[in-house]
Amino acid sequence: RGSAGHGGGSVHTVTFLMTDGDNLQWTLGPWATNPQWFGGSRGEVPMGWTFCPAAAMLAPSAAHAVMSNLTDQDELVAGPSGAGYAYPKAFPKGLLGDLNDLTTEGMKMSNMS
Repeated sequence: RGSAGHGGGSVHTVTFLMTDGDNLQWTLGPWATNPQWFGGSRGEVPMGWTFCPAAAMLAPSAAHAVMSNLTDQDELVAGPSGAGYAYPKAFPKGLLGDLNDLTTEGMKMSNMS
């Protein structure tokens, strides 16, 4: 979340992002009990967490558990894989738009921008 410049000088932004959450297997596995997520320090600094947009459709109770435990400092971010891992070059051209639509729908359901 950016802000206007400070005193006219250059602004450098640092992002802390925990990856692998876009892997639905990881989200449904040890992440829910991992102290990095549920530990006592979480929420002290702004942190981004990759998250699988398809979780809202494929595992709604798990997605709800994650979203209901977000702090004001947490931000869910869709990984580059979108709704699922795919090789776009191997996808039939007519179906790539469907993957994009599923990604967009899952992001909306997971309150990702």
